[in-house]
Amino acid sequence: MAQADLISAVLELASDDDTLTERVQLLILGALDSDQGLEDALGGQGQTIAEVTAVQQPPTPIGAYLRSVKVAGFRGVGPEVTVRFHPGPGLTIIAGRNGSGKSSIAEALEMALTGSNYRWDHQKTAVWTANWRNLHGKVPAEIRVELAEDGKGITTIGVDWSSDAGLREGTYWVQRQSEKRRPGRETLGWEGPLDLYRPLLSYDEVGGVLEGTPSGLYDKLHSLLGLEPITEGQTRLAAASRRLQAPIAEAKTFHTELKSLLGHSADPRAAQALKLLAKRAPDRAAVQALATGSPGVPGGQLDKLRGLAQISWPAPADVELAADELRSAVGGLAGLASLATQLLASRSRLLTQALEMHRAHGEIDCPVCGVGRLDEDWAFATQAALDVDRSQTAGLRAAQDRLDAARRDARRLVDGVRPLPLIDDAELTEYDAAAQAQAVWSSAPAEDLGLADHLVSAAAPLAESYGPLQDQARQLVAAREDLWAPLALRLGQWVGLASASAESAPLVADVKSAAEWLKARAGDLRNQRLAPLADRARAIWAQLRQESNVDLGAVRLEGQMTSRHVELSAEVDGVAAGALGVMSQGELHALALSLFLPRATAPESPFRFIVLDDPIQAMDPAKVQGFVQVLQELAVDRQVIVLSHDDRLPAAVRRAKVKAAIFEVTRNAGSGVTITESSHPASRYLDDGFALAQDDGVPADVKGRVIPGLCRMALETIAFEVFESGVIAKGGTRQAVEQEWAGASRLRQRLALALHGDKSAVITKWLVTGRHSEAFEVCNRAVHSGSVGDHAEEVRAVRSTIKDLRARL
Repeated sequence: MAQADLISAVLELASDDDTLTERVQLLILGALDSDQGLEDALGGQGQTIAEVTAVQQPPTPIGAYLRSVKVAGFRGVGPEVTVRFHPGPGLTIIAGRNGSGKSSIAEALEMALTGSNYRWDHQKTAVWTANWRNLHGKVPAEIRVELAEDGKGITTIGVDWSSDAGLREGTYWVQRQSEKRRPGRETLGWEGPLDLYRPLLSYDEVGGVLEGTPSGLYDKLHSLLGLEPITEGQTRLAAASRRLQAPIAEAKTFHTELKSLLGHSADPRAAQALKLLAKRAPDRAAVQALATGSPGVPGGQLDKLRGLAQISWPAPADVELAADELRSAVGGLAGLASLATQLLASRSRLLTQALEMHRAHGEIDCPVCGVGRLDEDWAFATQAALDVDRSQTAGLRAAQDRLDAARRDARRLVDGVRPLPLIDDAELTEYDAAAQAQAVWSSAPAEDLGLADHLVSAAAPLAESYGPLQDQARQLVAAREDLWAPLALRLGQWVGLASASAESAPLVADVKSAAEWLKARAGDLRNQRLAPLADRARAIWAQLRQESNVDLGAVRLEGQMTSRHVELSAEVDGVAAGALGVMSQGELHALALSLFLPRATAPESPFRFIVLDDPIQAMDPAKVQGFVQVLQELAVDRQVIVLSHDDRLPAAVRRAKVKAAIFEVTRNAGSGVTITESSHPASRYLDDGFALAQDDGVPADVKGRVIPGLCRMALETIAFEVFESGVIAKGGTRQAVEQEWAGASRLRQRLALALHGDKSAVITKWLVTGRHSEAFEVCNRAVHSGSVGDHAEEVRAVRSTIKDLRARL
C-alpha cells in the first residue's frame, strides 16, 4: 500500500473534484499503490472508495536506536574495535583527525544498513572499492551493528566477508533477540524507509546534491518526501494507457490494411466485407460470420459455381433400365384394345348389379330385356362368367399400371436434370456444351417408345458434358477459396482486434482522465507534502545562518520530467534572489543540512537515530555554533551521532554546555583504532563540580548548595542511561521507560530502577558498598540542606559510584 498520508491527500483532492468518477479515482489510487493495485482497479477487483477511506493510518513504526558498532578488517580499522552508544535520545560526538578511522566506522555502519556506500558509489574511480579491506595483518573483515528496537530488544546486523570475497560479496544476516539468525537484511523491513528517511548523511552526500544538477536535487527531495508513488503512479498509468491503446491502434492500422487487400480481391465476398468495414461502426458479428464460412452472396458467382460443383445426372444403368421398362410395358399392353377393355369392364359392372338384384329380390324377370328370367341357374352361370371377366380385367389393369409407372420413371429422369444456372465466367469453358446437352435432354417426346429412345440417345452426351463441367466448377471453387482463405483469416483477426479495442475504449478514456488529473495535481501534492518540511528547513536554516545575510524563502518542487527542478527562493539584504546562486560553499552545505534533516528526523521514521559524518567541514565558526543548537534540539527525541575531524564541534558543544557524550578516536600502528570517552554529560557535571570545589574565590555556602546539585544531575543521568538500556535490551519501549522514570521521583527509587528495574527494590546492600552511601548522601540530603563537607571528596565519591553504575551498561 502506498503511504497512507499520501493516499489521504489524494483522496481529499479527488473527492473535491466533481469531474472524477469513482472508477477514475480508484484508478488513481491503484496506480499510486502498486502494479497489482492498478491491475485490480482496471479489472474492477480493487477496493471501493469507502474501503480505501476506511483504511486507518498505519501505526508508528517500531523505533530503533544504535547500541553499538563493531568493525574489524574494514577500511581504516584493523583489529576489532567497538563503539558503544546509549540506546536512547541524546547527542554523541565522535571526534578524530583525518585518517583516525572514524569515517571507517561510519562507512561500516552505512554498509551494514544499506549494503552500499554513497561516496564509493559516486566515485569515478575503482580505487575506493578495490581497497576496502584493511591492509594490516590478516584480520577477518566483519561488521556488527547492534540495534535496540522498541518492544523487541536487541537486534544484531552482521556482515562477514571470506578472505577472497569482494566488497559486494559479503554475507549479510540479522538476528533478533531470542530468534534464529536469518540471512540478508530483508527481515528488518527497512528497504523503503532507508530511502525515505535515510538516517546516514555524509558531507559528500549532502553537499553533492546541491552541487549537482537541478534535477538531482529535485529527485533527492522527491525521494525523501516519499513522493515516488506519484512518479510511479504516472508511469503505471502511462504504461497502462499504452497497453490499452495498443489494440485500438493495431485495429485501426489493421483495418486500413485490410480494406486495401479486400479492394484488390475479385472474390465477391471481399466486396461484401469491404462494404461492412466501410461503416462507421462495422457489424463485427456479420464480419465474423463472413470470415468463418457464411455462404456468401446469394445468387452470386461463387454461389453458382458451388451449385455447378454439386450438379448430378442420371446414371447410365438407370437410364437403360428406365428405357427397357418403358418399352416392355408398352409391349405388354399392345395386344389389348382399349375399347374391349372398357366393354368388358362395363359388362362386368352390369352383371354384378343384376346379381345384387337377384340376391335382394329373388327370381325376377330380366330388367334389361324383359324376356329372360333371373333365377338360380342364371345366377350361377352369370357368377361364373363374371369371375372370368374379373380375371381378364385385372390383367389389363396391371399392364396399364406398369406402363404408367414406367412412363413416370422415365419422365422423372428427364425432369430431374434442371436447367443450369446462368453464369458468365470466362474460366468455365465446359458450360456451353453442358447447357446444350441439358436442353436436348429436356426436350424428350411425349410418346412412350419415343421417350425410351430419347433417354438412350441423350444420356451419353449429357454425362459426357456434365462430368467435365462439375470437375471444372469444383476446381474453380477450390482455387477461389484458397484466395479467400487469407482474407477470411485477416477478417477474423480484425474482429478480435476490434473486440479488444471496443473493450479497451472505456478504460482508455478513464486511464487518460486519471493520468491527466494526477499530472495536473502532482505539483500540488508535492508541495503540500513539502510544506511542513520546508517550514522546518527554514527554521533550521535560521539557526545555521549565523552572520549570513541570506534569508531562505519558499522551497518548492517545480516542473517534471526533463524540466524538473527545486525552486529555492531567498532574500539577500531584503532583495529577492535564487538561493543557490547567492550562497557560499558553507552556506550551501548548511542549506543542504536544513533540507535533509527534517525528513531524516520525521516522526514516521523507524530510525530513532541519525548519523552525520563531517557535517561542519565548510562551516564558519558562527554556523558551527548554530549547528550545535540544531543538534541539541534534535537530540531531545533522537539519538544524534556526529563524527567530525574538526575540534571546533566538540569545543562548541562544551562551550554551550550541551548535554553530549564526546568520544575521541585515535589510530595506532597496524590500524589499531582506539575510542576513548573524553566527555560524558555526567562527567562534565562532575568536572564542573570539582572545578567549583577547587575555586577559592567562590563562597563556601554557594559551593554547598551548587555542588550537590551537580552531583545529583550526574548520578541521575547515569542511572537513567542504565535503566533505559536495560529496559530496551529486554524488549521494552521508550514510552515504558519514560513512564517508569517519571513515576520514580525520589533518588532512591531511580537508583532502584537502574540497579533492579523496579523502583520499589531494596538497594541497601548496594549502598554500603564502596563509597555509594557517601555519594547517595551528597546527592540526596545535601541537595536540600546543603553540604559543608569536603566538596572535592564528595565529587570523588559520586564519580566512583557513577563508574560502578556505568559498568552495568
